Amino acid sequence: MIRLICVGKNKDKALKSLETEYIRRIGAFDRIQVEEVKDEPNIHVDREAEDRRVRDAAAGCWRG
Repeated sequence: MIRLICVGKNKDKALKSLETEYIRRIGAFDRIQVEEVKDEPNIHVDREAEDRRVRDAAAGCWRG
């Protein structure tokens, strides 16, 4: 069995349509279970430091 865990609700109609199609196709080969879990904010993260870390990592990917 395949277990698909989604964080938060999918509100975009186009993405929901793709999700439904994916589930239908995978269902032909194996059982699939979709679980939606609540998106919880992480209040312990220093947002500015996290933003700098992500930007630095992204900048490193583009350096030759």
